[in-house]
Amino acid sequence: MKFNFSYFDVSQASGPGQMLTQWSPAQQANLYQQLIDYSKESIAYWKSQKRLVIYGRFPNTNKTDFQLPVYIPIEAEWGRFRLSAKVRFVGFVLPDNVKNTQSSKGLNFCSNTFYVVFLDKDHKFYKVEKK
Repeated sequence: MKFNFSYFDVSQASGPGQMLTQWSPAQQANLYQQLIDYSKESIAYWKSQKRLVIYGRFPNTNKTDFQLPVYIPIEAEWGRFRLSAKVRFVGFVLPDNVKNTQSSKGLNFCSNTFYVVFLDKDHKFYKVEKK
């Protein structure tokens, strides 16, 4: 699998999300290592390991502190990659039926790509109630 940052949303970096430059050098190094490790397997593998969870639609406003960017493809299936206890990559995957079609940006879509939209170090994308 691969990661694509072309849909990364910098507008929410001062709110619930972050820019990579806001992470410590240790957090950045850990992220780079995880990108290397996660790129060694397919999306299907990471789903089966529960590192990648696909939610489908963007969460309702009572479940997230983020706002849906308007430029995201309508076919997007939202999800998250767990990087550590609370730290997440948030973004989307695309279904097989859009594979090799082009986005409005002229990019070819791929169903084995995780499109990163947010960095979420505080688990604010899909909030769960504490039990």
